[in-house]
Amino acid sequence: MIRWKRFKRRWRYNRKRSFMNMLLVLLLFSFGLGYATLKTDLSIDGTSQFLDARWNVYFDNLVVENGSVSPISAASIVDSTTINFSVKLENPGDYYRFHVNVINGGNMVAMVDSINISPVLSDEQKNYLKYDVTYADGISIDSFHKLDIGAVENILVNFQYLENADASLYPTEDQSFTIAVSLTYVQADSRAIDRPVLSLENASWNKILQYVNTDSICDVFSVGDVKTIDMGSFGTHQIRLANCSLPTECNDSTNFSQTACGVVFEFTDIVSYHNFNSSKTNEGGWPVSQIRTYLNNDFYNALPTDIKNSILDVNAITGHGKKESSNFKTTDKIYLLAPTEVWGVGGASDRDSAETLTRQLDYYNGLGITGSGNNPLASKYDTSTNTKKNWWLRTSDNADNDDFLKVNNAGHWGDSTADLELGVSPAFRIK
Repeated sequence: MIRWKRFKRRWRYNRKRSFMNMLLVLLLFSFGLGYATLKTDLSIDGTSQFLDARWNVYFDNLVVENGSVSPISAASIVDSTTINFSVKLENPGDYYRFHVNVINGGNMVAMVDSINISPVLSDEQKNYLKYDVTYADGISIDSFHKLDIGAVENILVNFQYLENADASLYPTEDQSFTIAVSLTYVQADSRAIDRPVLSLENASWNKILQYVNTDSICDVFSVGDVKTIDMGSFGTHQIRLANCSLPTECNDSTNFSQTACGVVFEFTDIVSYHNFNSSKTNEGGWPVSQIRTYLNNDFYNALPTDIKNSILDVNAITGHGKKESSNFKTTDKIYLLAPTEVWGVGGASDRDSAETLTRQLDYYNGLGITGSGNNPLASKYDTSTNTKKNWWLRTSDNADNDDFLKVNNAGHWGDSTADLELGVSPAFRIK
């Protein structure tokens, strides 16, 4: 019994000492945050399974994009299957990005066996650091993607120190990363598949932004195309490319709402439910509403980081209720649509005091939706129940003190008292 007690004490002591050692390692590992020094070895091992000289998968034609930071050691191809570089990213917005060809110069069809990128970023690190390796058109590189004899795939390697409006999300000390990227090809077998054709659904958000920044997004994708995003506790939902055009009326950002100008995405379904206000009043309208606070905080923060960081602050003009005489002007990241943005002018003309101060989104215009009669193309579903639900617009009913406008189940405008919980299906602009 005494021996057991002595052993037990000894075991407890060792366990505590082991825990302290582990804690010390974790603390040491956590030191050194700040600008991010990035170093990577990108390697292809195409000969591990073959001794035949006909196997020849290799790198060629490495091109660094203009605008990148000056590297400590420039990216270069070593012995045709390895790329080395070292780069320091000192300021938010800095990036290092290059393209390189992967070529099948042999006479055996190859396929991707695996792609591994390490370390995996924590949720905290994702707020300020991004790195990825994709095909140049933004499609993810996945196992079994085929590389035919003589084929050339252009690959994009991208490292970014993200710009974030919330300075508290940045590291406070220097941070060093050693990034390892391994892309392995093997001889193709029955599992080999053609890699997907570019679509909005499978394009990376970084690639979408590149098309946006070159004003070519609607040359590559079509209005109405959708992309699935993960919003954590809100679930998985689709966003739709709802607008690309920027007509002359959009030039007056002071007197014309910018919510249907430029590149606008909207949710295709009901994401959540919320009341406009906890009481039955539309006094103060959209600017002071509880739903606006909810959208630009809880809802906005649930978006994927790369999308969230690309959203513009947009000037919105919104119709007033019966108690006011002037329209409202706000600046929003996430906003509900106005009646005109769905049905065009005349959609709810007798209830919307700002109907001519915005425009119909390209998506709804292309569907031929107008305010005359019900239009099921304007209705939206709660995909969890596959049922149509009413969804809020941001406009006060100017003939009433209690109501805000909505889209009803039949796809026409209606109104409801502010305290009701209706569907939330907002929009945002990225250029």
